[in-house]
Amino acid sequence: MFGIGFSELVLIGLILIIFIKPEDLPKFFRSMGKFYGQIKRAYEDVVSVKDKILKEIDEAVTLEEKAAGAAGAAKRPDAVAIPQSPQSPEPLAKSPDAAALPQSPEPVKHPDAAPLPQNPEPAKLEAPKDTAPEAEAPK
Repeated sequence: MFGIGFSELVLIGLILIIFIKPEDLPKFFRSMGKFYGQIKRAYEDVVSVKDKILKEIDEAVTLEEKAAGAAGAAKRPDAVAIPQSPQSPEPLAKSPDAAALPQSPEPVKHPDAAPLPQNPEPAKLEAPKDTAPEAEAPK
């Protein structure tokens, strides 16, 4: 029980007897029991509300999947309904407009991105030029 041994419980009991009059101890323990019961009921209420919300979410997801499956099957009777996450795109092979899509789409460019060079060539390195003035040779 919370790592408290018998000697610690005896010590806590002695401290209670010192700070709380012995005739008030039954009243104290009764009020502590009521407090514990209130905490326990509040915890059970929170857990039941959480379970109820999770159950409602699961039911809503199931209904949406069934509705999406029925709507998809009504539009394309040859397609097999495969549940997909809302973030995944629809497969191109089953789409009726798959032939109209380009086979190799252009990459999406960020508006702040610098343009790429059209003909990338390796950089040519040049030796640094001598900046000292050249002395003229006597003639």
